[in-house]
This record gives sequence, C-alpha cells and structure tokens, in this order.
Amino acid sequence: MGRPFGFLDEPLAVEMITQARGQDYQMAAFIRALVLSKTFQTK
Repeated sequence: MGRPFGFLDEPLAVEMITQARGQDYQMAAFIRALVLSKTFQTK
C-alpha cells in the first residue's frame, strides 16, 4: 500500500481475516486478499 496500516484500513483487515478464515488462516490467503483488494490496487 506504500503507507502504514491505519485505523481507516479496518474494513480491509476484516475482509482479509474473513477470507483467510475459510482457508484455515493460511498466510497465502492473507496475501491474496491484500493483493486483490481495491485498496492495494489503487495505491
């Protein structure tokens, strides 16, 4: 994202956790959710 993770990023964090939960919290699931997020892609 090119900046520190802040409180405005909470919706992104919740979405990442939700997606990772379905994959037993695998690190790859967190990374995939971050990279595919609109926040990351529009940095």
